[in-house]
Formats: sequence, C-alpha cells, structure tokens
Amino acid sequence: LNSYGTDIGLHFKHREDIDSWLYYSFLDGTQEETSSQAVHSPGKFDLALISNHTIKGGTSFGFLDQKLYVTPYLVWVDGITTRPDNSEFKGKDMDGYLVPNLSVTYKIGQYRLWGLVKNFTDEAFYTPAGTGGELDATKQPQDRRTWLLGASILF
Repeated sequence: LNSYGTDIGLHFKHREDIDSWLYYSFLDGTQEETSSQAVHSPGKFDLALISNHTIKGGTSFGFLDQKLYVTPYLVWVDGITTRPDNSEFKGKDMDGYLVPNLSVTYKIGQYRLWGLVKNFTDEAFYTPAGTGGELDATKQPQDRRTWLLGASILF
C-alpha cells in the first residue's frame, strides 16, 4: 500500500454575523493484491473505494445577536475508484455525488442546542462496495435524509 494526500482549509470572516469555510482533501496511491481473495485481479492498481478529491464548504449566518446560527453546507465527492474485480465497474471510477446539509445552533450562555439535517434533499447516492461477487454488492446505498438533534454545555 502506498498512499499520499493533503488537506487544505480556508476560513473567511465576512462580518461579525457571517463567515464561510472551504476545505479540500486530496488522497491518492496504489495497492497491490496478492492474497487468495485477489485471485481474479492480482497486481498493482489505484487505491480502491476512495475518492481522490473531496470539497466541503458552507456559510454560517448569525441571527438574534449571534445566538442563532444557520449553516447550509455542501459536501462534494469526486468519482470513487472501484476494485478491478468489481463486476459492475471493473476498476473504473463510480460517479461522485453532491450532498447538501443544514446545521442550526442556538446558544444561550454556556448552553448549546443544535440540529443537523444531512442530505436534506433526500437524494439517493451510492459508494462502491466489494467485488460484486456472490457475497458482495457492487455498490452500497448511503444514508438518505438524516436528522440529528443534540445539546451541549461548555465549561
């Protein structure tokens, strides 16, 4: 296994109540399959089941004297490398996807109430899975719309 990558982040403070952020991740490399499970595709190939490029970005908007923050953000994942023995994709990239999310936080002194809606448009998207053989699916569904609620106390 040979891998390398980097993460880069930027943060912009537009005003007291508006700031934006953007992150870029790059990952690449190769792997070599020599095990008995790789009988159908031995050899050296690109890292499987990863995306080389991922971008995350969003903007936080503060309301009510910065007690309420609403943050829409996007996560973009470039084409995802599959294994050479994946019966459907045969080592070629599977389509990437774009996931819209929304975070809301309400601050009261040291207390925080928050909510997060991941994939708020409820799009169905998939990432590659194992080989697509008898026991493996060629792709696996990812979470559809997910609601998370929480509270925290800062000390």
